[in-house]
Amino acid sequence: MTLSAMAITPFPTIEASGSAAEILTNIGLRLIDVLLILGGFVAVLMVILAGFRYITAAGNPDAAKKARSALIHALIGVVLIVAAFVLVRLVAGIGTGIEGQL
Repeated sequence: MTLSAMAITPFPTIEASGSAAEILTNIGLRLIDVLLILGGFVAVLMVILAGFRYITAAGNPDAAKKARSALIHALIGVVLIVAAFVLVRLVAGIGTGIEGQL
């Protein structure tokens, strides 16, 4: 795959060659990738919103505490999503022999 094709499509194409199990595995991996990326976007959006709430707490300790808690939970979500992405890629590479792209 050329560099320009990678810039246009974030995921490699699903090849229709091979056994049905390989095709289903490829589709499953792509679906998991899409779900993890969407979860990552949501988690990053939550970090931004929690940071905004923290900044605009304006000295209100209760609002600052809620925003800090939301920020911590959002950051934990980002870490879990990154760990899940790496784990899926490692397991897919070991279990199926399909090369994962980190």
